[in-house]
Amino acid sequence: MFESSDVYTVTEVTQQVKHMFDSNSLLNSVSVQGEISNYKLYPSGHMYFTLKDDTSKLKMVMFAGANRRLTFVPRDGMQVVARGAVTVYERDGQYQMTVNQMQQAGVGQLYVRLEQLKEKLMAEGLFDSRYKKQLPMYPRTIAVVTSEAGAVIRDIITTVERRYPLAQIVLYPAQVQGEDAPPTIVRAIEMVNEANAADVMIVGRGGGSIEELWAFNDERVARAIFASGIPVISAVGHETDHTIADYVADFRAPTPTAAAEMAVPDQKVLRQRVLDWQQRMTRALQQKASRTREQLHSLQRSPMLKQPLQLIQMRMQEADKLMMRLRSATEAVVSEQREQFNVQLARLDSLSPLKVMNRGYSLLYDGSGKRLLQSVTQSAIGEHIQVRLLDGRLTCTVANIELEQNNKGDGSNES
Repeated sequence: MFESSDVYTVTEVTQQVKHMFDSNSLLNSVSVQGEISNYKLYPSGHMYFTLKDDTSKLKMVMFAGANRRLTFVPRDGMQVVARGAVTVYERDGQYQMTVNQMQQAGVGQLYVRLEQLKEKLMAEGLFDSRYKKQLPMYPRTIAVVTSEAGAVIRDIITTVERRYPLAQIVLYPAQVQGEDAPPTIVRAIEMVNEANAADVMIVGRGGGSIEELWAFNDERVARAIFASGIPVISAVGHETDHTIADYVADFRAPTPTAAAEMAVPDQKVLRQRVLDWQQRMTRALQQKASRTREQLHSLQRSPMLKQPLQLIQMRMQEADKLMMRLRSATEAVVSEQREQFNVQLARLDSLSPLKVMNRGYSLLYDGSGKRLLQSVTQSAIGEHIQVRLLDGRLTCTVANIELEQNNKGDGSNES
């Protein structure tokens, strides 16, 4: 009998196998070459087929989101290179490959090299947006690096002349296909920068196969574009895929014609913009003139302009009234202050010692005449004292002193 702990369900075993596939780094991203057989395209857009060689077969599935990028139509018997992840389809317990990218055989090795170079340059930062330069709004000179015999330069000239004839186009000839093409492209880019001969540069060619476009996947070309001090538009004529030049350039155009449209403004748009500005300026000047005219009419109706002397006379009358009010206020203040002064003067006069002496009183000082005597205890028999009268002084000698015991000290006696 089997122990229950040693028995697994089909699902458990299948999940374990799937985990083994998913955890294998090689199977997560692998390229496989083979012949397509049993190809079926479902209404959902998903593709199901088998890749086979002389001894083995591998089931494949390519979902709609991935196969939209294909540049060819797969068919039975076609040799291809597929790239994706090998995993287990749990429902059927079969392993299969989920394809993300696929190329016809013969370009498979080129594709691998392309991906490796792309990863290398990306790691170095050559694709970073922070290094991208802005295009000038109104370029005076456009340098074009392409073949002098191709249709690219004619398309660019035609487009620029139609959109912005003020710009001058300068061709820097280069080979755009073959093993000798990359050095000529690099040299043309360097010549434009050394002479500082343009405001913007278009580098590109017409469409073609991956082999024909390979010069624009060359590392030397990529580094020359990245090192350019002049903004570069990559204009390789293909829309379904990108070259390395597209990633490194400051801007990417799907076609040379689109690159020319990107490089220069449209004179029709500029003309319309100028007309809009002209209309706005005209409206602004008209409104300004209208406001100025209203201000002028208001001034013309102003009494100041009609009878300026009358306004001056009115201001003079107001000044006279203010002067009279100031004078009245000043006289009132002076009168009040004089009255208060007289009251204080009368009060001081009533308290004057001379007034007291005028009523028969006198003041007693010690012999020096400096200290006023207020008590008999402040003098002694035989001392000289001075008596201040209304009309002079008397010097006397104290002969007798009598102290009144009941004196309160305030000039009155108790009864």
